[in-house]
Amino acid sequence: EHEIAVILQEILKKLPTIYRDVVNLYYYLDYSYVEISEILEISVNAVGLRLRKAKKLILKIAGGKLDEYSKK
Repeated sequence: EHEIAVILQEILKKLPTIYRDVVNLYYYLDYSYVEISEILEISVNAVGLRLRKAKKLILKIAGGKLDEYSKK
C-alpha cells in the first residue's frame, strides 16, 4: 500500500497545477465540489471537468505502473 501511495504522489507531481489542485482538495483534503469552486474561484462544473481530466491524465501518466495493483 505504501508503494502505491509513492507512485501516486509521483504521478500527481507531473499533473499540471490546475488539475493537481482539485485532486488534492477533493481526494486528500475531502472538500466538496462547492467548497473547491469557492477556494479556486471557478464554477462547480469546472471542478467536475478538471477532476475528470485529471483522472484521464493520471491513467495516461501511470501507464502500466498501477496495473498490478488494480488486480489485487
